[in-house]
Amino acid sequence: MLSIEWLFWLLLPIVVFYGLLPSGRRRGGCYSVCAGAIALVAGFFTAAPIQPELPVTARPPLGELSCHGVRPGMTQSDATALLGPGVVVEDGLWRYRDQVMVEYDAHNQVVGVHGKQLESEGHVVLRAGDPKQRLAYVFPPVPGQTGQLDPFVPLYYRQGGVEFLFSVEGDRVSGIVMDTVPASTGDKPSQKKVKTKIQLYRDNGRGKPGQAVTYFDPSDHVQHMIAPHSAGDRIPRIRWVCKPVKTGNPVRSRPRQLTSSRVGDEARATVSLERDWPWGLYRAELYVDGELQASRNYVISQPVEKLRVRHFSRLLDTNGRPGPPAQVMTPKERTVHFEALLDGYLMGETHVVWKYLRVDPSTGSQTVFFEQASDLRDERSNSLTSYLTATRDWIPGPYRVELYLNGRKVGHHDYSVKVEATSRATSHDPR
Repeated sequence: MLSIEWLFWLLLPIVVFYGLLPSGRRRGGCYSVCAGAIALVAGFFTAAPIQPELPVTARPPLGELSCHGVRPGMTQSDATALLGPGVVVEDGLWRYRDQVMVEYDAHNQVVGVHGKQLESEGHVVLRAGDPKQRLAYVFPPVPGQTGQLDPFVPLYYRQGGVEFLFSVEGDRVSGIVMDTVPASTGDKPSQKKVKTKIQLYRDNGRGKPGQAVTYFDPSDHVQHMIAPHSAGDRIPRIRWVCKPVKTGNPVRSRPRQLTSSRVGDEARATVSLERDWPWGLYRAELYVDGELQASRNYVISQPVEKLRVRHFSRLLDTNGRPGPPAQVMTPKERTVHFEALLDGYLMGETHVVWKYLRVDPSTGSQTVFFEQASDLRDERSNSLTSYLTATRDWIPGPYRVELYLNGRKVGHHDYSVKVEATSRATSHDPR
């Protein structure tokens, strides 16, 4: 479409020419000038718009690509150093600043990044919100994929053996996903990594999968795992491995039974124990034709409303951080740390309250002098810690600390402050 500036320069010669005409001829030429001006204005508004020029062959990025500085194959520690602290969303999936999502495998390596901008050699080459024409400037067209700007159809562009998925809304990019580890040799595109999720199910009482769950109760003697897997007409070799990672009590392998099967496009496993399962962290792995296809860590634990503290410890302060366990406390120890070990894991949202109480040695009455509250979300932990720093020396006498989960008292610990005592660290670790 013609700009106002071009319209001005087109009309200027006509106006100047009209002004140079003798006065007797201006009236007759006025109609011609007006007609010409009207024609130019009409052409300005009716002319077909000029499309922005796009290069026929777009130049791809020169260097290695990353999403918010993170790329598949990086370690979790390197990704955290770039993105800052993260929050776990589910097993293997973390959320960082600016809603960046990063997925890690069992070896703490990045296998997927979902974010809002793509960089090359430290420069941003594509952002969420850019028009889809921007892709032509960044990536070369791929045969068979040109023009498929559909939010449900993957758009694959090859660069250094990496496949990128772009989802769009209307005519703009809405997100960027990198989910393939770069190829190590040549420029051949790597095979897209199959992302298989393992889902947990309670038994329905008849030996079949029932309710889907995120963790098991120790009383769930029969447990089911299902992972989607399509092998077509081929019959693959399927093998499941379920093993304890860290448990409160040892798991005896003799009474445990594990069966695997394939039903339709699903690989299934059933693991059972005749007695209650020891609470703790477990791991399920699915192997197809000898290769690891899927894995997840899962928890066997009582729900939070049944948890209790199995051991309390007072810990020495070492430069503001909890140190080794200690038996006694002196008035000069301004900062005191406590650790509570639970008989299970915290799952989901939990409101945690620590109460510090002074005990009257003559009457036994208790008075709360400090309270500390926090909300834990998606926390998979069986250990809670708290600390308190006094503004002055402690008054000698008996004290108590209590722990509450969702308003329910789950345990307490009595300790004393003694003037003549010297703080001694113990070598016993209850864990």
